[in-house]
Amino acid sequence: MKNLLSKVLFLTLILPILSVLGSQAAYASTTLYLSPASKSVSQGATFNIQVRENSGSDGVNAVQANLTYPSDKMDFLSIAPGAAFEVQAENSGGGGNVRIARGTITPKTGDQLVATVSFKAKVSSGTGAISFAAGSEVDSNGTTVQSGGTSGATITFTAAPTPKPSEPAKDTTAPKIVVTPTVSDLTTTTATVKWQTDEASSSIVDWGPTTAYGTTSQGETSTTNHLVKLDSSLLAAGLTYHYHVKSTDGAGNTVTSGDLAFKLPGYTVKLKIVGALGQPLAKAGVSIAGISGVTAENGTVEIDNVPAGSQTVIVTYRGNTTSSKINVSAKDIPQDFVVSGVNATQRALNSALIIAIIGLVITEIALILIFRRRLPFFKKNSES
Repeated sequence: MKNLLSKVLFLTLILPILSVLGSQAAYASTTLYLSPASKSVSQGATFNIQVRENSGSDGVNAVQANLTYPSDKMDFLSIAPGAAFEVQAENSGGGGNVRIARGTITPKTGDQLVATVSFKAKVSSGTGAISFAAGSEVDSNGTTVQSGGTSGATITFTAAPTPKPSEPAKDTTAPKIVVTPTVSDLTTTTATVKWQTDEASSSIVDWGPTTAYGTTSQGETSTTNHLVKLDSSLLAAGLTYHYHVKSTDGAGNTVTSGDLAFKLPGYTVKLKIVGALGQPLAKAGVSIAGISGVTAENGTVEIDNVPAGSQTVIVTYRGNTTSSKINVSAKDIPQDFVVSGVNATQRALNSALIIAIIGLVITEIALILIFRRRLPFFKKNSES
């Protein structure tokens, strides 16, 4: 401590004067203490203890703080200086002891921070005391003014808190569609959509007659092999439907395919096209919902993939066109449906045929009469 005081007084260049004056002065009670006086720390935790002095109205030039601590319960880490004392004469710690010596050119009064000492708790239970050791004192101009004693600190040790399990990194990657969606099991009233993803996710299909969809069907909620059967009550034979698929994983990431389409097979409609007199019309053109066919020699034709519902049958025969309505459904598929809208054409054909036959007969009679008069055979017969 005398070395520290010598350095401080030497810096001021007034050592003789201050020593004389100091020896004659009277000082109030001055204390050295640690703050906080008690502290609870968990095993492995780092904690700080402040070394402080309080001289009231008396000026202080130097502080020597010697500490002891249980090295089996805590480790010394470091010492940080207090701003009030600009001269650092001693600063060491370890092995159960800490030595701090500080000085100032300008005497300080009141409560001042001398230094902050950092420790690390080594045990999980019990207590340990940090105390002032012999040689700890507060001086003013070469005279010890510490008469209020010292006050240490008691540290209570606790078990280290159970570490919280680390949270897994948040999944922000959407599933990938690794097998393109396809439609199978197509009938006039059934369709199944299938696709595959690279991770377990939900199975959702938005579908409808347009790209606005309007209907949603769902399958398994967590799978990589997705299969969704569409509601048969909403499907109609022969129609085209748009759809896209969606899969959402457990973290809420969603993948959506582009727009796709499929067409249900329609019904087969069998018709027999006849004229006004019931005769079959061969090679008549027949069209239903844009699907065309031609009648056979017996007047029959089969039109495949006809959509369900009310449809118009258009018949074209020898330049004439007529039409008629039919209702196409699974329960009532028309068989041998008769379309007689070409009556006028048939009547005209029949009349022309009759007129032609009569004309031929008249012509033959006329020719016979003419040739009969001119031929010799007929003359001889007539003379006799």
